[in-house]
Amino acid sequence: MEPTTSPSFPQPHQPCSIVHLHRNPAASDPEYQIERDTADDVVITEASTTLTVNGEDWLTFLCTPLGLEDLAAGFLYTQGVIRSLDEIASLQVCENGSQADAWLTRAVEKPRLWQKNSGCSGGLSAAELRLDPLPADALYSRSAASLFQVLADFHHAQHLYQASGGVHASALFCGDELRLSAEDIGRHNTLDKIAGQALRLGMCDGQRLLISTGRISLEMLQKAALLRSPFVLSRTSPTSASIRLAQELGITLIGYARSNGMKVYSHAERVI
Repeated sequence: MEPTTSPSFPQPHQPCSIVHLHRNPAASDPEYQIERDTADDVVITEASTTLTVNGEDWLTFLCTPLGLEDLAAGFLYTQGVIRSLDEIASLQVCENGSQADAWLTRAVEKPRLWQKNSGCSGGLSAAELRLDPLPADALYSRSAASLFQVLADFHHAQHLYQASGGVHASALFCGDELRLSAEDIGRHNTLDKIAGQALRLGMCDGQRLLISTGRISLEMLQKAALLRSPFVLSRTSPTSASIRLAQELGITLIGYARSNGMKVYSHAERVI
């Protein structure tokens, strides 16, 4: 399964015209401190892609139209529907990106209950997912200095954000190497795209670390656990539920990661 593109696919960002308002504090009259001008800009694309499984509509992603095959396959993986690409007989995205059709090698039942997640785009996840603690051979310790280097490398890899803004990013590091990355308007989508890439390209056997710009809520932590990443970093905050789950699963959860500091919420003993 290789990602495909089509001339009719929406572009990940689009041109737009804006009216720029800005203040001129040097103006003596407050009424004339506000100046305006028109300019050309770019804005991130928001598109919808409906996932069908064995001919049945499952849900519609609100997403950035990049890596849609990875998004579909990764979602099926993080929902526990599949464990490898061998279980997908075919996966095709239509030419305009509005539908992804997955045919599996076996019959599957659509989840009876979808859990509305905390994403701004109103994503869904299966409410019946159950997770075990990470195995001992997946756990490791790493230096605090290496975490700051990971953060810097991650920042330089956010190409779509640098072009348009308005987009989340996530990346999977193997040791100190950035191996997989994804950008999307939805933070959950970025992890599903990384899961799809991992299925397609192979998951690294080394020391995994997952980093994201988005808030680490419960469902984000669940996806990280399925990727067997014992370190999860975020530019922003975790939630109380994700901290509890990280403690249970053996995951070192780090939030508010900045160039001058970060907060470790669980299993801080693995940061040396």
